[in-house]
Amino acid sequence: MEAFGRTLPAIRRRIARDLRIEQGKPLGRELILATIVQLLDTTFLRVGNEEYASNGSYGLTTLRNRHADTRGRALVLRFRGKSGVHHEAKIDDPRIAKVVRRCQQLAGQELFQYEGDDGEPKTVSSTDVNDYLREIAGEDFSAKDFRTWHGTVQALEMIRLRCMYPAASPKGPPDRVNMKEVLCAVAARLGNTPAVCKKAYVHPAVLELAGMVILNSTESSVIWDYMASKARKRRYLDASEQRLLEFLSVSRMRSLSAKSK
Repeated sequence: MEAFGRTLPAIRRRIARDLRIEQGKPLGRELILATIVQLLDTTFLRVGNEEYASNGSYGLTTLRNRHADTRGRALVLRFRGKSGVHHEAKIDDPRIAKVVRRCQQLAGQELFQYEGDDGEPKTVSSTDVNDYLREIAGEDFSAKDFRTWHGTVQALEMIRLRCMYPAASPKGPPDRVNMKEVLCAVAARLGNTPAVCKKAYVHPAVLELAGMVILNSTESSVIWDYMASKARKRRYLDASEQRLLEFLSVSRMRSLSAKSK
């Protein structure tokens, strides 16, 4: 996960470049793939596959035109996802709204299509998205890494806020983080269960931190102050992502140190 976080600025920089629409030019393959990756990064939705569609559920690559509603500069996606979970995501990004609006004008019901060399619309698959992601990242990452990254970012941020404002959450022991509460909140954002979040979408080091940290303690303050002071500002990463990257780096070094003893 640390490697993904360090590569994320380069991924986002490339996506910003590939999202530029040239006036009068057809919808290119890279433009559509960049649009899907941007949505993976901002909505935390699953990439989807044909098995989803055959079961009456959808992910980004299998959405139909009816699942998207463009309103001026914004886009709203509404659909039934994995395990029957209803998703509604609003994206306030004029670039994405413009691409989706043009996609809906192409023949066929599939939402994300590009115009091939023969002028005919072509669909993209989750394999295409993952291949594109590996190409632009130069690493073996996949669409799922976005959900894992954002799930862990949110978990760490909730723990930090719980430490800063312990009275805001009265549930559980007064001097400890209620990890169940944290996992429930992350699960609601990702559209799965707390158990799945704990197993697959929150880094073990963050779970360990939640069990160790004591609210309103000097130790707690030192942890967050240290992360804030050491977190290197990187373009294309927000403050919470920078904190997580520093936390993962420290956790890795401590783990290596412990193993060498």
